[in-house]
Amino acid sequence: MSNLFENLDLFSDFSEKQVKAIFKLGERKLIDADELLFSEGEISKGLYIVLGGKLSTSYNGVKKYFTAGIIFSVLSLITNSKHRLTVKSEQKSQYFYLTKERYVKLKENSPKFALKLQENIMKHYLEKTEKLEKIFLEK
Repeated sequence: MSNLFENLDLFSDFSEKQVKAIFKLGERKLIDADELLFSEGEISKGLYIVLGGKLSTSYNGVKKYFTAGIIFSVLSLITNSKHRLTVKSEQKSQYFYLTKERYVKLKENSPKFALKLQENIMKHYLEKTEKLEKIFLEK
């Protein structure tokens, strides 16, 4: 599964050893079909990466699917935020979950490593924001 991680932009600056350390820091979880992962308004407690299956959300009647390699709730590791959307499973799915608590422990034990992850999180978030701006500015 670390191969999937190595191919994600969020972890592209990390060595294979560092990617494995992040993977060990989090948890692999399963969710059954039609199960709620989290609801809009709940406090966001960690970062999610879809490992397999399909999750979904909808906003203003538009449905969005999350499949293998999709990262979401990324800012929850470094901010105190609430989920803006509800996410549920469309089918039995597997995801990676890194809690904010484990990230805080990483900051205490390996501050340089945690700072590098935080920088990548901000870079990832800014890239997503720029893509959205381009979509809105094109219209």
